[in-house]
Amino acid sequence: MGVSTRKVQMRGKYKLEILSIMAFVAVTSCCICAQQPDFSSLTHGGPFESVEQRLKKHDVPLNKTGLLRALHGSDSEVKWLAASELIHLNGKDAVPDVVQALDAEEDPMARVLIANVLAQAQEPQGLAALKGMCNDAAVAGYWRMEAAEDLLNLDHQECLNSVADVLQATAQDANTEITLRHALTLLPRFRNLSAEDSEKLLTRRGMLVNSDSLIRATAGRALGDFGNSAAIPYLDRTIAAEANRDTSTELKAGLERLKTKE
Repeated sequence: MGVSTRKVQMRGKYKLEILSIMAFVAVTSCCICAQQPDFSSLTHGGPFESVEQRLKKHDVPLNKTGLLRALHGSDSEVKWLAASELIHLNGKDAVPDVVQALDAEEDPMARVLIANVLAQAQEPQGLAALKGMCNDAAVAGYWRMEAAEDLLNLDHQECLNSVADVLQATAQDANTEITLRHALTLLPRFRNLSAEDSEKLLTRRGMLVNSDSLIRATAGRALGDFGNSAAIPYLDRTIAAEANRDTSTELKAGLERLKTKE
């Protein structure tokens, strides 16, 4: 079970990449900083610290009283860590307290993190909360993709429509590019899709025609990994119109991977 490892779990290559992007964003736009989570304190260029170590750095006592107080505090990271430690120490007995905190939580960062702790502990309330956030159009796309990734990590694929929504999005805001890149990294993880669902993902116009060459390159990689040969004509058209040499190289590599899977 993920919680029992007692390590602060990040989310693979994408999360490490997103940390670098967000570090830049934090110093260039106070608007974005207010909307994005800051996970930078969770890593220090080496192995992840244990949950207990992180809590001690926040002066949180590792007992039920101290952890419950931290669970209802103001720091999203601390609330996440406290929820994890409570379930680690107290098992099922801690679930009602963590669920109560989740139900009362309004901050999307804390909400998705606490829900993931419960979901990793195989508590249905955690899975339900993640699915609810993922499929709620009123929730910012960034957090919908975080919930979608957590669910995919637990072999739940119910958030396909949410990923398709993000790939379709044309509204530009502070989080759009980061959110779109995140959605693209999730694309290849959906398996055994119907022809209709595959088409739903492949025809999202936010991918290959995005004004950002990095997004187009990421889309090329994602479609290559997605493995659906129906993407070949979309990539062919994009390559023919692509002026950026590096992006063209990425798109062609994705196309070649698709052709080898035919």
